[in-house]
Amino acid sequence: MHDLNLANSRIEETTMSSLENRGISIRVTVVFVFIIGTLITAATAITLQYLFSSKIATEAVTAQAEILAKNTQAKVEGLHTKAAHSVEILARNAALVEAGQVDEVATDKLFANLLENNNEFYAVYLGLANGDFYELINLEASPLIRDQLGASLTDRFAKVVIHDLDGRRVKQTLFLNEAFEVSHQFVESSDYDARTRPWFQIADAINASRTKPYLFQHLQAPGQTFSMVMEESGAVIAVDIALSTMSQFLTQQLASGTPLEHSEVFLYDLEGKLVASSAAAIELPRRDLPMLPVTEQERLYLNGLGTVRIANETDWAPLDYSIAGQPRGYTVELIQMLARSLGLSVEFINGVSWDTLVAHFQRGDLEVLTPVYRTGSNRDWGQFSAAMVEMPMALATREQDARYTSLQALDGSVLAVPAGWSIIPEIEAAYPGIRIVEVASVADALRAVASGEADATLETRIILDYTQRVYFIEGLHIEPQLDIGSVNFDAGLRAVFQPELAPLAALFDRALAQVGPDERQYLAQRWLGDMGQIRQQDSLIVPYKALMTTALDRSLQGQLNQVELDGRDSFLYIEPLRVGKDHFFALAVDEDAVLRVSRGEVMVSAAATAICILALLPLCYLLANPIVNPIRQLAKQNEKVMRRQYQQVRRQPSVIKEVDELSSSLVQMSAAIAEHEAQQQRLMDSFVEVIAQTIDDKSPYTGGHCYRVPELGLMMAREASISDSEAFKGFSIADKDKHREFKLAAWLHDCGKISTPEHVVDKGSKLESNYNRIHEIRTRFEVLWRDEEIHYLKAVQATPERELELRAERDQSQRELQQQFEFVATCNVGGEFMADESIDQLKSIAKRTWQRHFDDRLGLGPLEEKRYLDPKVSLPATENLLSNKPEHCIPWERKHSYDPALGIKLVPTELQNNQGELYNLCIRKGTLNDEERFRINEHTVSTIKILESLPFPPELANVPRYASTHHETLKGTGYPRRLTGDQLSVGERILVLADIFEALTADDRPYKKAKSLSCAINILHHMVKDDHVDEEVFRLFLTTGVYLEYAERFLKPSQIDAVDLSKYLQPLPEVEAQPA
Repeated sequence: MHDLNLANSRIEETTMSSLENRGISIRVTVVFVFIIGTLITAATAITLQYLFSSKIATEAVTAQAEILAKNTQAKVEGLHTKAAHSVEILARNAALVEAGQVDEVATDKLFANLLENNNEFYAVYLGLANGDFYELINLEASPLIRDQLGASLTDRFAKVVIHDLDGRRVKQTLFLNEAFEVSHQFVESSDYDARTRPWFQIADAINASRTKPYLFQHLQAPGQTFSMVMEESGAVIAVDIALSTMSQFLTQQLASGTPLEHSEVFLYDLEGKLVASSAAAIELPRRDLPMLPVTEQERLYLNGLGTVRIANETDWAPLDYSIAGQPRGYTVELIQMLARSLGLSVEFINGVSWDTLVAHFQRGDLEVLTPVYRTGSNRDWGQFSAAMVEMPMALATREQDARYTSLQALDGSVLAVPAGWSIIPEIEAAYPGIRIVEVASVADALRAVASGEADATLETRIILDYTQRVYFIEGLHIEPQLDIGSVNFDAGLRAVFQPELAPLAALFDRALAQVGPDERQYLAQRWLGDMGQIRQQDSLIVPYKALMTTALDRSLQGQLNQVELDGRDSFLYIEPLRVGKDHFFALAVDEDAVLRVSRGEVMVSAAATAICILALLPLCYLLANPIVNPIRQLAKQNEKVMRRQYQQVRRQPSVIKEVDELSSSLVQMSAAIAEHEAQQQRLMDSFVEVIAQTIDDKSPYTGGHCYRVPELGLMMAREASISDSEAFKGFSIADKDKHREFKLAAWLHDCGKISTPEHVVDKGSKLESNYNRIHEIRTRFEVLWRDEEIHYLKAVQATPERELELRAERDQSQRELQQQFEFVATCNVGGEFMADESIDQLKSIAKRTWQRHFDDRLGLGPLEEKRYLDPKVSLPATENLLSNKPEHCIPWERKHSYDPALGIKLVPTELQNNQGELYNLCIRKGTLNDEERFRINEHTVSTIKILESLPFPPELANVPRYASTHHETLKGTGYPRRLTGDQLSVGERILVLADIFEALTADDRPYKKAKSLSCAINILHHMVKDDHVDEEVFRLFLTTGVYLEYAERFLKPSQIDAVDLSKYLQPLPEVEAQPA
């Protein structure tokens, strides 16, 4: 195995090579710095350009938004003012209605003049006190009006008159040209009563009143109505404005070719309800069912019905609701499909609450009420159709509250339910413990739950999910599967027909039965699928929560705010409208549309910068030479410092001031490092000397050993360094660092003995601990001697005639005591071997007894007292002459273990020490028992722990290894790691021999005599044959004369005798490897 020094050297060379190859050159650094500087400058310029151009763009958009807001404000104010003033003027014209009848000539002329001068007005009309209706419609107000009314291109106005004729109520529709001539007309039955309409009911005689957006009954289009009561006749005069007029205006304001082209504009109230927008409700392609086959009689029946009025809720999305008065929803579209398949004319009535719709139906003002859940309380309302769609109940609760899966679990809770719902009486009857709070809408019910005013609300999962999303209500949990228990209720949504319309209900059911899977799938995907898509296309609420939150913050109004709308970075401008209470104008535009030009300019500037940098790179590469070349010279000088060749470092002059200063500082640094390193070496050597002195102060015997082993080791290491033998190839301590490393390791090889008890290290006899206990044994023999003397005197006194016989017995016993003590004392001295006969004789002597008259537990220390576990015995106590008592067994104070990373294979003894007298006297070899032998061997572990914890520099990295392996053997039987020869370097093998030879020849050991030179070499030879000592190191020891040089320096002359080298230098016979 190659020497560790060589391995360490190669590692250092590899490290140096990796350091040289790692990193980037100074030339690349200079070029890189140039690029970075250029990029920073360019980035700063481009950023400023982008900021300025972005500011200009946003200011331009802000200015356009302000103009649009002002135009919209003016448009809304103008429309409202004109409509209100027109109504107020007309209301004061008493000539329009005389004796409860309309003066058609005067009225037509006045109405036509008003509509011609105000093209935004859809219609102007009168509602009489008896419910009659008189209306003039402006066919130019919207392109949709002609199609919806069936007017020709030459028609200018449409007149609608509803009154009683020949005992029945009819609706006359007349189409008039520019000359006010009737081009064509049609008459149909009607039960329309103007007094039931919202515009009639809210009107007063003081000021013009304005309705919320609703569906115009005759046009079936959304709009708003301004109305006022005519005091004298009690009639109501009204003007309609179609909301499509306002939406068209908003769309026209978004000029093409500007950032506002693809923006969105909204008019809405504080609750988020839309009044108008630039993106009007999307008109979907019409889905038709096949015409239902009917009999001639059924066709006559259907044609005779005229227009059937159907209820339409305002806010039960996505099943049945309206956007700005336009009917929307699953059941609305399904009914439209069924009506077309029947050839039935229908019109939807909305703009009022569900309670009002129910009241209208019960009065006969509506033919069909839909959609309705059938319950026990509403079964007699009319003729129920088959279920149009199944919608089981779900429950909404707060996210943090308990989950409910049944209505029964809500006993004692508050349940918020929309007012007028037919299921309310059924819940109250089935679960009287539930307190029901009626609210205006599903949205209000969800808000009550979110705020804690109610514990839950009941609705279909689709309705709850949609409403929660569209009104931005958070913190709710929707339980989709709700057990309603005994509530009299089925989950099918149905249409309720007036009782007299039972035949129509039957036809409706037949048409419903022909709705196939494809149509059902279409309706489900259209209205019950992606809630986000439905909310965007068909919401009666603004599509973005930011529109509502910004409207509440006055500080954000009148300026362009950066927000995120549905995951898109956008700008939002909001301005309150002066017309109407809490109404707002909002403009939403994508950030990219505003900043597209600025970002394009940035990309062009970045590309130009990159081209310029690439063009300048070769020039920059050449301009780096004045810096690169001196730096390379300095790098070479730095390599000398890394190799610790401090004296060879030279200054490298340079015209660059900083580089020249760096060169001078490198020379100064090199000298400082050299001085610092010398100080560190002196400090380390001082530490080693202090440790050696400490060991010497503790035990002068070990101290001499610590001095002699390094001397012998260095003698052999020097010879190995210059040897030509293949065994020592690669090993050398010629380098001062290697020499110092080996020397320090040799000095420190026994530093671990600092932790070894002194009485163990210096134990010269078997009974020695802190003192030699043979004196206690001798005292017991003295006691027995005196006992024999006393026994003799007492016997002579009793039998004087036997004096001679008794004296002879006494003398014999005392001679035996003398012999036995001499034998025990001899055994106390350690030897090479102790025979079994001697051990048997010791055990025989130990059985002799003596009398102890004093308490052996007096005067003990605390720790010693703890070892006396047996109970006290009464005195006098009879004890064996030699004994192994329990108190002689000293346990470990703490569990003995080693860090596995150290690789220690020493097995600790069960006890820390055993001071038993017979146990120690029976030691077969030397003076140490097993426990003491372990404590001695453990000094190598202490050496490892001490040295491994020290931060040795790289040149001294092998010190811990060298210092801790001198008790290992080539065959792996040594300690502490049981290393084999393949694992031991040359330096370690040298220290193994040096340690053994010094120990054999030392004459300062208290436990053995020094060996002669020839005897020590002979023992080493046997250890070579036993694979304990390396043969090549042993040969080097003899052939170089190191053995004699050492003997002359450190051995007494009496130890130096002749050595026959020839018998030791013969090659050892090959030993066949034994199987493991």
